[in-house]
Amino acid sequence: MLDAFGEELEAFSGHDITFRSYVLTPVLQRQLQGVPDCYAPAIYTALVEESDEVTISDATKFYLGIDPVDPIYITSYRRNIVYIREARWHLAILMGKCRVGNRELYSEFIDDHDYIMKALRETVEGVNMDENVCPLLSKMEVEALVFEGIDRLFKAELKLVVCAPNPFKRMC
Repeated sequence: MLDAFGEELEAFSGHDITFRSYVLTPVLQRQLQGVPDCYAPAIYTALVEESDEVTISDATKFYLGIDPVDPIYITSYRRNIVYIREARWHLAILMGKCRVGNRELYSEFIDDHDYIMKALRETVEGVNMDENVCPLLSKMEVEALVFEGIDRLFKAELKLVVCAPNPFKRMC
């Protein structure tokens, strides 16, 4: 995918502001709208609106309805990383917090993801669903980010919460 994006970028000759990637836009739209990229039934459900089949209108509205590279969505992309365990695992590897092949630690990331999703399901009714306001990180999300060693990347989000957990004590 990155090779295709590189080729697309090199072939582009217009003004920077008019560039819209045919390669990355679908991925960005799915991430922005919280749709798991690797699970076809979830993509199907997100696209279909009025019938049991995805129409060209449904797909057009979903994929081209908003500009996914508009800077107003940066906070949302950052927040959605918390809900993508593979992204958190990859960040931890890049930051030297864990290594590829450590099955035990990878299992911890899977467990963290399950804890985050469970806590999210239990609290979603009380969350402000205003699309212009990103909710604060929950206690479980903070604990996972600290335990996984990637909290430094979420400094801005962590500053907004009242306290951070003790990184030496696992609370879940």
